[in-house]
Amino acid sequence: MNLMPEGVARRLGLELEDNDNIVIRTATDETRPIHQCTTFDLDIAGVMVSIKVYVVDIPQSYSLLLGQHWLYQVRAFGDYSTHAYTIYDTKGLFHDVQPIDRG
Repeated sequence: MNLMPEGVARRLGLELEDNDNIVIRTATDETRPIHQCTTFDLDIAGVMVSIKVYVVDIPQSYSLLLGQHWLYQVRAFGDYSTHAYTIYDTKGLFHDVQPIDRG
């Protein structure tokens, strides 16, 4: 599933919808309910897809966590030694996604 902190969704002005209550277990072994979701078009490296994102009320350590469905949609494969990905658009053309330099 795709996850986004609530603060990011609100800053982006995304329309939030109520969803069936879902509970997830975080990497820190906490359980968190997810009460809202949103759907929007996402453009990464020129590859546009429509995604559903579950909005989580947690402190922001990321802006958007993309899940397996997005990876499948863009047929992504990663080079974990360089933190880069290759993704494919609807025409079958590949696009390289390089890591963001946070230094």
